[in-house]
Amino acid sequence: MPYYEVVFNKPLPSYVYFSEIENLIHRRVSVSLGKENRQLSLVGKKNSIVGFVIRQKKKEQGIEYKSIISVLDEQEILTKKDIALAEWLSNYYLCFLGEAISLFISFSSISQTKNKATNKKKKSIKEIEKKPLIQENFERIDLNKEQQETVKNIISSKNSFHYVHGVTGSGKTFVYLKIIAFLLKKNKSVIFLVPEINLIEQNLILLQKYFGDKVGVYHGSLTFLQKEKIKKEFRQGNINIIIGTRSCFFLNSANLELIIIDEEHESSYKNDSTPRYQIKTLAQQKAKIQNLKIVFGSATPSIEVFYHTKKKIDYYFLGQRFYDAPLPSIEIVKSSNKKIFDEEVISKISTVLQKKGQVLVFYNQRGFAKSVFCRDCQVVLSCPNCSLTLHYHKFKNKLLCHYCDYQFFFRSKCMNCRKDNLSYIGTGIEKVTEELQKKFLMHQIDRLDSDSASSYKKVSNLLEKIKKKEIDIIVGTQMICKGHHFPNVNLVIVLHPENILNIPDFRSSERFFSQIVQVAGRSGRTEQGGEVVIQTFIPNHSMIELGKNHDYHNFYYREINFRHQFNYPPFVKMIRITARGKKENEVKEVIQKVFEKIKFVYQNHQKEENEIFLYPPSSCLIQKINLNYRWHILMKSKNINLMIQILTTIKQQKFNNVYLEYDVDPTELF
Repeated sequence: MPYYEVVFNKPLPSYVYFSEIENLIHRRVSVSLGKENRQLSLVGKKNSIVGFVIRQKKKEQGIEYKSIISVLDEQEILTKKDIALAEWLSNYYLCFLGEAISLFISFSSISQTKNKATNKKKKSIKEIEKKPLIQENFERIDLNKEQQETVKNIISSKNSFHYVHGVTGSGKTFVYLKIIAFLLKKNKSVIFLVPEINLIEQNLILLQKYFGDKVGVYHGSLTFLQKEKIKKEFRQGNINIIIGTRSCFFLNSANLELIIIDEEHESSYKNDSTPRYQIKTLAQQKAKIQNLKIVFGSATPSIEVFYHTKKKIDYYFLGQRFYDAPLPSIEIVKSSNKKIFDEEVISKISTVLQKKGQVLVFYNQRGFAKSVFCRDCQVVLSCPNCSLTLHYHKFKNKLLCHYCDYQFFFRSKCMNCRKDNLSYIGTGIEKVTEELQKKFLMHQIDRLDSDSASSYKKVSNLLEKIKKKEIDIIVGTQMICKGHHFPNVNLVIVLHPENILNIPDFRSSERFFSQIVQVAGRSGRTEQGGEVVIQTFIPNHSMIELGKNHDYHNFYYREINFRHQFNYPPFVKMIRITARGKKENEVKEVIQKVFEKIKFVYQNHQKEENEIFLYPPSSCLIQKINLNYRWHILMKSKNINLMIQILTTIKQQKFNNVYLEYDVDPTELF
């Protein structure tokens, strides 16, 4: 009778089960857990939980084995190459193997999921039905000399890794299209990654224009059945191109040849929950396992990836914009404390609107006000679950926590003393929009942020209205910085970008520079040209000056020297260990034990080439989120394998009431 090792999408080790059925490797099964893990099981028949068979095992004497309850798949659903990548991910990102495999497959109860999906409105299914398409010969994609040379070199190169660094509006997407066209002739497959769901639509239109029904879409808003259908069609070769967000990276095809990671500088390529993987790092490993080509692209490359273009990544620069349009001129306006918009800025908006142009206003703060202060009891209204103030969202008439999503309807009274003597502190995007509506009564103004565009359909509808010039002024958060093509936008207003610099994080300057250059690049993307106005309290800041001149290379050299001087990535690797729990004293006790354990294990490896910088436990900048207190430790070293080896021994330990999170290559330290 065969015995099988089964893993789970839970923080659990593997367990061995028996079955009379032969060859269950790489298939999902239903099993039950022991009493000590019963709370992790799904409520259902025999407290069953879905697991994944990783390999066959030999029976050991003296051990009592449970039997597999049922088999959920008729055949293998993952390849050996998928498993190899999952095992690498599990090791590198310090998660359990089942948690890594959950990125490739669903661990939900199959019957329950199908019932839920079937009960959804039929409209949901129709949303992925293919529209009638105009098939055009993709040989007609016209490229300039820079683009042609880039395509030729990437296609002919034997290197796996390539970087297309193009100024905003230089046509990086058309370089991707030409490479895809070449691969489609050879019946190869491509994954095209974009950082956010709102960037799918405009790229999808181009892909379908040239490649018709060979294109599929994959993102988190699809139903389970829709996702399974796309996975199957891509795996079988009925679809050759998949465009989507981070999750579509884990789809596979026997003919997969290329992965494009567009706007690679975006932080959304890093997963913010366990397993805390980084797509760019995973892509390099997947390329080795499957012999793929990876093409990164951005107008503002991330510091770490650009650093490696000097060593192992082929680099191409596109400096020519479409229609030979110049990069937009950028003017700096010093802001006063009296008004949201300076009069000079209002005047420039009026001039553009009179000429029937569109204006884009960038302000990176959700809601109407950052906080609400009671003048009677001298209290700032705060989240009961987190060590954070509540943001006032006037449109929803709610006070809202931006971390745990705690919210309630706001009746303009203090939560503490029930009086209505309140002050609204700080400015949010709703207040900015309201101010513009007062100034420009005869014009259509709309917002593009996560509140106003909370679904793929809403984003698509809003982008379509912008394209048809049904909106005169678009006000947006960082969602509008990311690769959008707004051909009728002649003026971009960047309002107080210095808020980003106030974040205590070594990547703050990088985020600041990137957002200025990226949002500025939304202006003047046709022969008409465009302009940008930055309204700021710090007009003489060096980062403002570098952004004004679109000067990435001087920014990079300044930033890389700072990173080298203070021992930050890419010169070291970092790991952050965070402990969280309901009682702060327990959290502090556990994080201190982990700290002492790391020091003890590290003593056996203390050589110069194995140097580890270990920072003692401290409270996180955001001390409490969702009723959990948070303390963390930071490790730095040039030897990532040694840090992983040390933490692997600690990861096996369990602590009552306290959960440990391991974040390899963290992108934020809050």
